[in-house]
Amino acid sequence: MDKHPAACPFCGGTDVNVAQPDYLLRPARLNDDGSITIGENDDASDFRGLTLLHCHGCCSSYAQPASVVERFDDTLNVEYPDEPKRDDPAYVGADVVWLPLRAGQVTRLAEALDTQEYWDLADLLPKNNGHVYLPDDEYGDRYWNDDPTDAQREAIEEVETARALAVFLRVERDRQVGDHPPYTFPKD
Repeated sequence: MDKHPAACPFCGGTDVNVAQPDYLLRPARLNDDGSITIGENDDASDFRGLTLLHCHGCCSSYAQPASVVERFDDTLNVEYPDEPKRDDPAYVGADVVWLPLRAGQVTRLAEALDTQEYWDLADLLPKNNGHVYLPDDEYGDRYWNDDPTDAQREAIEEVETARALAVFLRVERDRQVGDHPPYTFPKD
């Protein structure tokens, strides 16, 4: 396995923990088999929604791919690095930028990523009815009889990165202010 499927899509970091409130910042470890082990903690509930991970390399949060198998271990204790690695040359470009955006503007950005996925990133990938199909997607097996080529693997990574960012934008928007329609720019 070249890159763990749950590694940070922004910097490639593998020092992560689970970041959504339901998991109360549980420690996590990315396993060699492509799965993730999540440490249990007191009063933890069974979370059935999207798992968000926090990268200790670039301080980004992102959605864990649905294909990653979760395991639980109440003895897991991970020593995380004290400082983000964003000054490390391996993490160049992974700096966090805070932008004051309205919820509707975040919605518009997420929708733009959906559009970019279809029209710009997936030229080499199967599409049907406005949807791009990756091998691990629901119904992906209908469109993938052969293993992806190297060029298709690169396109798949780009699509997965765009999807993760769009999910992150929507989750953060909803966490902070609730669901909102797209932002409409004022007319001159």
